[in-house]
Amino acid sequence: MAGAAGLAASLGQKDIVRLSAEILSWDFGHDEASGLEFELRYRASEIWRHARERLSGEPSQFDKSDAMGALKRAVNHRLKSLRLAYCFDHLPYPGSKRTLEKFQYYGIIRPALIQELLAIRNAIEHQDALPPTLESCSRHLDIVWYFLKSTDSLLYLRADNLTFSEPSGEGELRFDFSFGDSWRIVVWGNVDQKYFCAVGDQDCLLLDETIDRPEYIKAEVYGLLCPTEEQLTEIARLYFGDSGFWWDDHL
Repeated sequence: MAGAAGLAASLGQKDIVRLSAEILSWDFGHDEASGLEFELRYRASEIWRHARERLSGEPSQFDKSDAMGALKRAVNHRLKSLRLAYCFDHLPYPGSKRTLEKFQYYGIIRPALIQELLAIRNAIEHQDALPPTLESCSRHLDIVWYFLKSTDSLLYLRADNLTFSEPSGEGELRFDFSFGDSWRIVVWGNVDQKYFCAVGDQDCLLLDETIDRPEYIKAEVYGLLCPTEEQLTEIARLYFGDSGFWWDDHL
């Protein structure tokens, strides 16, 4: 996705719409969502059930080690599914590329308990450490169950849009999302002229108007959003927050 600076450099001024970034502070919500493939969410739960079976009855040390390994696989499968469904690798992140911290940055998980599980499993796998007690294994079994359930909703339905409503109630802008190789966001709607920026204004949302417009859309504004990394981060956080995953819970 071209950034804002790249868009301004490659297009003439008449091909760019500049909107105030204040729009992102308006009330918003989504009204359409698409179903995702069942396997994206089911496989992790299937692996979790294998771990539960290994811990049933009177498990041996090998059973408990196998269970901890299965729990790690369940977590990894779920994270991979989320990365695929939401093109997570294409979202900005100011730190290292560590997966858990990046998901925390966008409000999806709190990683401390998951990190504990991964540390235990890695010690078993790489240092031939003994598995924890059955009580501790059962605790991690419950933790992973809650982790999967807390993220299931993101893999049932994926919101297709966010609509931001002008405070006066007279206008609105719809952000339509598609997830292929990146976050592609088409913005369209009608807003008061005071929310349009002049050339040279700072902190504007830039839209590329050269994309094809469907005939049924008669809105004043229609264009492909070319956000800065900071703007894309804010929009992604709002997007996940609309589904109940608020990034500022992790501050």
